[in-house]
Amino acid sequence: NEFSFTHSLDEVYINVWQGTDLFKRSKYGINYPYIFPENKEIPDKIPTITIGNFTEIDGGPYPSSSRGPIYTFNNATTFLKGRHTLKAGVIVEYSGQDDFDQINVQPIPGSTNNQNGRFQFPNDAAGANSTGVGVANAALGMFNSYAEIGQRALTKYRSLATDLFVQDSWRPTSKLTVEGGVRWAYWPPWYSLTNNIATFDPAAYDTTNQAVVSPTTGRIVSGPRYNGIVLPGNGFEGDGNDLAVASDPAVLALFVGAPRGFAETHANVFEPRIGAAYSINDKTIVKVSSGVFHNRVTVSDSMFLGGNPPFQPQVGVSNGLADNPGGVGGAGSLPFGMTAIDREFKHPTAYMWSAGVQRQVPLNFIVDVTYVGRRGLYNVRERDINQLLPGTVQANPGVNVAALRPYKGYGVIRLSENAASSKYH
Repeated sequence: NEFSFTHSLDEVYINVWQGTDLFKRSKYGINYPYIFPENKEIPDKIPTITIGNFTEIDGGPYPSSSRGPIYTFNNATTFLKGRHTLKAGVIVEYSGQDDFDQINVQPIPGSTNNQNGRFQFPNDAAGANSTGVGVANAALGMFNSYAEIGQRALTKYRSLATDLFVQDSWRPTSKLTVEGGVRWAYWPPWYSLTNNIATFDPAAYDTTNQAVVSPTTGRIVSGPRYNGIVLPGNGFEGDGNDLAVASDPAVLALFVGAPRGFAETHANVFEPRIGAAYSINDKTIVKVSSGVFHNRVTVSDSMFLGGNPPFQPQVGVSNGLADNPGGVGGAGSLPFGMTAIDREFKHPTAYMWSAGVQRQVPLNFIVDVTYVGRRGLYNVRERDINQLLPGTVQANPGVNVAALRPYKGYGVIRLSENAASSKYH
């Protein structure tokens, strides 16, 4: 019997090098007013500027930090009987990530990777005053989109994963070895210790009471601010009750009994595997194998549910001027940017099979010819579920993009879902 228990703590801190003044926006005469002027980690840091066909000026998501405790319990028992070597075991892992790094490193159009803002000047920019050339629009200060993040949130993610397995190595003859087994995985989704995570759920969006958006300015004129946003469980827990938003009735109304990790917990995750190797002679081996494998999705750089409103607000502006991106009215009436998780969120699954021959040739070289096949299902992908249909802007000249989006009151809604597929031969 083999037993082990391990504990590790991963601590990461990434800062902005401040040995020179190259990171300062004031060095370059950039002085536009922030939409969220308070609680910037580095108030004088440059924004991110994306211009079509030009190298991006990237202010980046830093400084940032995270720390993650991991506790792993592993027990395996081996039993020998005749020509069989049987093995069974269990692995339990309790892991966490205290995340103050909930800004996407790679932003999608209309979003930002920088608390201090991101401007986009694409070549195909729409808008009444657009020149149609990104660098010309940048010179005139006319952006296609601008996004900015307010006060950053700290989220303490946790998850408990359990794996059980049994396997057998059988040698019916001296020339043949057969390996077989099955693994069962139980991987509930990651959750927050204090329930300070949020997602956008289309099923919770009320189209009869959606925000009214000005077709001229793109600002919210009236209507609910959090329509479609869902919080997990039935209320804040622990330190979550000390959050500034914990006493806001509009926020508390978002607790509707959703699972703590939002996605389903899948209990039917089985992984059968089998393989065989046969020695034709002392220089030639034939081998075949097949199996099912799953991938456990962890806290990633693209899905930060703790980095969503109402905890870490991000707003976007379409077709504005760089001198004052937020215009008149402040952040309270600008559309939110969101990340979201698919409710089903199946585990990425791979079906793999192979067959091959190994042959020893002169000078003790080994020639290996093997065919490998792989079919991937439920692969991770991302898409903006609030983007415009083709031709919408052209059919509505002069109307602000924010007033045309399917989910009013929101800009980009970046949905992470396990719905892609792949083939490999």
